[in-house]
Amino acid sequence: VLFRSDDLIKAYPELSNIKVITNAFISDGTLGSFDTNKTTGEKTINIAGSYAVKTKEQFKSTLIHEIQHAIQEIEGFASGGNPDEMGRYAIEENKKILEQKYSHLPSYKAAKENGELDKWVIDMVNATGTGITPHEAYRRLAGETEARNASARMNMGAEERRNTLLSETADVSPEDQIVLMDGQGVQDARPEYVNVSLTEYAKAVKGWNERETVRAKSQELILPQAPKGGVKNQNYRDWETDRKSNV
Repeated sequence: VLFRSDDLIKAYPELSNIKVITNAFISDGTLGSFDTNKTTGEKTINIAGSYAVKTKEQFKSTLIHEIQHAIQEIEGFASGGNPDEMGRYAIEENKKILEQKYSHLPSYKAAKENGELDKWVIDMVNATGTGITPHEAYRRLAGETEARNASARMNMGAEERRNTLLSETADVSPEDQIVLMDGQGVQDARPEYVNVSLTEYAKAVKGWNERETVRAKSQELILPQAPKGGVKNQNYRDWETDRKSNV
């Protein structure tokens, strides 16, 4: 038995009705997920197979992470999410940052006049590396921070857990967390992020994630195509520098 807690089931008897599926195939390298079927109400925790979850410790950590998401739904707490859901938040956050730095550029003024500021923001983030990505916004979700914290504390004894504040083990400070309720919208201290539409930004989010993947794979990747005004066959690092200088 990897995980057993009679006290947890006593506090949340609803957890005993959740189906746990192991060796699940989950796309995009995700280790686990918690889902509620909107039609039947059935709740499921999926744990990825050994292609992603390599050890018993990682399995236990992932299970506890997803159980915490189930508790959030039961309690009505801030929920988790995924990077694709955070595209709109990233657009609005980056717009504020980029406007402060680059509102003098002709490209900004043209985009504003033509009602294309969102596209301008996406292009500028890709060109300069400035701003928050959807994945960074996802990590800042209060529900995700709480679920990671539950996993981080899983090997603590009862006394250590009592004597260690949640804020001491959380990896995102409370003031930097983003509150997502019921997966419907993004809300933090500012009202403009309540119940915003997210689906129209899926394409932009995909582009950002692809760019991050390329960067993570190798900073020395040779790119035959030159950025505007740049040199062909540069490594990725020089290509990015060249591209930023020609924004």
